[in-house]
Amino acid sequence: MLSEWIFCVEGNPNRDWMGQSIKAFIQIFTNALQIGNMELLTQFDRKIYQQLNSLVMGVANSPDLTNLYRWYCEKRNGILNDLCIPFYGRYIDDCLRLVYVHTPQEALTIMKSKVNINNCELTWSIGNVQPFLDMLLYIDNRGWLIHTLYQKLNSSIKESLF
Repeated sequence: MLSEWIFCVEGNPNRDWMGQSIKAFIQIFTNALQIGNMELLTQFDRKIYQQLNSLVMGVANSPDLTNLYRWYCEKRNGILNDLCIPFYGRYIDDCLRLVYVHTPQEALTIMKSKVNINNCELTWSIGNVQPFLDMLLYIDNRGWLIHTLYQKLNSSIKESLF
């Protein structure tokens, strides 16, 4: 994404702060990301473990890299410009979408086809009542979208809501 940004502004005089060696700058940046995020070690119960897959969430830039990668996937899949999805919100790995369709199954089909992140299994939930972060969102009897504080519900209350 850095390369794409740099080369998109090639004619822009504001990019001169990088000097003439753009490719060297990109390589240094890439090397820094790899050094800071690969072959990381952690200790648990007096044993040392190496992180083999994905980012370690304790590294300072992990949330930023996660958000940037998710944005890259969303841009690649075209979900941000889909007219039947008037709202698409995400906070790291928690997502909320409003989808204009005739059936919940149609919404699920659209989301499964439009949102895919390499090698990640996504769990989908559809319906008129949805938790999102610390909110509970639901459509009331007037068709209005309402939000309230989210609290885990016991099964008897949950059944009466649905």
